[in-house]
Amino acid sequence: MGAIALAFLASSGMVRAQEPEAEPEKPESRPPTVFVSAEIGFGARDVSGNRNKLGQYVIPPEGWYLKELTLQPRSMPYDGYAYLTLRGYGADPIRADAELGLNGARHRFWYWADRNRSIANTAQVVAQSNRRGDGITYSGLIAPDFGWSVRYATQNQNRFFEAPREALRTRTKEWDVAAFGTVGQGSLGIALTDAQFYDRMLALPNTSTRTIYLTGLWSPGPEGDLEGSVATRTINRSGTGVGRVNQFVLAGNMSLGGAGDLAIRGEAEHASWPITESAYVTDRRLVETVFSSRYRTTAMTFRWQYREAERIRGDGQYLDVPKWTTFSGRITNRLTRQARLTLRGSTERMWQRPQMTTTDVRSALWDGRDNFEARLDVGDETFSGYASWRTRRNGNSVRGTNVTNGTASAGATWTLSPALEIFAEYSLESWHGRSEDMAFPTLGNFMADSRVGSVGISYALDSRSFFWAGYTQAVTDNDNPLQMRDGNTEARYLTASFRRRIGPAQEVSVTIAPWTYRDRTDPTMNVTATTLVLSGKTRF
Repeated sequence: MGAIALAFLASSGMVRAQEPEAEPEKPESRPPTVFVSAEIGFGARDVSGNRNKLGQYVIPPEGWYLKELTLQPRSMPYDGYAYLTLRGYGADPIRADAELGLNGARHRFWYWADRNRSIANTAQVVAQSNRRGDGITYSGLIAPDFGWSVRYATQNQNRFFEAPREALRTRTKEWDVAAFGTVGQGSLGIALTDAQFYDRMLALPNTSTRTIYLTGLWSPGPEGDLEGSVATRTINRSGTGVGRVNQFVLAGNMSLGGAGDLAIRGEAEHASWPITESAYVTDRRLVETVFSSRYRTTAMTFRWQYREAERIRGDGQYLDVPKWTTFSGRITNRLTRQARLTLRGSTERMWQRPQMTTTDVRSALWDGRDNFEARLDVGDETFSGYASWRTRRNGNSVRGTNVTNGTASAGATWTLSPALEIFAEYSLESWHGRSEDMAFPTLGNFMADSRVGSVGISYALDSRSFFWAGYTQAVTDNDNPLQMRDGNTEARYLTASFRRRIGPAQEVSVTIAPWTYRDRTDPTMNVTATTLVLSGKTRF
């Protein structure tokens, strides 16, 4: 009873309870000023056989390395943002690159660098090839409807080959400046580019190319627009003098209302220099018309193109003017809500064939090209798949030569449950060749067939654990009359990965990949490799 009375008196203020001492204020918790995402990996591999063959595709890193590091301030003035990204740096880096970006409302700055190494596909001991590139770009808006940009890039490349081919050491430098803006009902742009190529082994001529572009667009309304461009290019090559190439392009688009859209394009190019690498072609001209339309569930696009070139014969005594006409089209029809059929094809014919300056003066160029592809796509919420067939033919009628290629492929992905998904894909490619020379070995004996099959599974063990595995088998086969390597091969690639989230922004993963490659013609190219990669990732 006394306790109840005391509580009543305290609540009425007649008895004042002793207040606890005030706790000191805790500093306000603030997020870090810089967002950090880091992933560190450790790689190990066991290789027996031709290590260079494995390096032709990928050289897994050995030891500790930085898989990716991204630094980004959480706030920047003027609603801008910045970032720094590093990838691949560490022990034995095969590919590494870096990006640095500063972006604002009216200005953008970007620096990039990449490093790359590769190995020639040979059983001989060959030094590793390497490439190094650096570039910097700036773009900005001087006014809401007028901007400009400048870019500078360099690339150094050292390539090493199997003897007796000599090494190639090259350096390129490029820079360009461009300005663009809105003018009335259209836009105008101008650009100046300069490219320098140097061969430090003096096997290739040093080349300097400078180009000026002028472009314009007039768009009076949604019914159509007209655009054009003019370009002049000056090429200075050591030992061959100075050459010039001028190019003109005019194109227009027109809406035909419910019937569709029509586009017309014309190009003309004139080259004037002492020597060229394009079969002494001095002039090129092109006219193209594209019609696009849609009817109910069917979309159609048809293209007609005419090309011609003025080509000086190798002896410099005559001017040939070969001409080509090409017709192509694509039709897409939605058969049902779950199925779509796409048909596409093209046919090209050359007439006024040029003569050769060899003993056999008949044209050695393809005078007929035909392509056709049919593809069926199906899918719903738990299944998606496709099946396609493609055939291509290149022919030379005057020499009785034809090369045909057919590719059939099919693939599907099944979602068996919210946590389980599997996929499979198979592709079969065949080549056939025929020429008027029927003596062994014929052209057909050099045509290779191949088949590739892949299966895989993706499984979420729980909300934090994920497993993925994929297996691919690739086989290449032909008659191989010269017993050349890479003509009769079989490769098996198995890759499995497990990933585990251990916190709100942390995860670890392990990947193992046993691969085998067998060359039935040249056993020195065989390789068996097992790669293990561990990595950990965090964000804060």
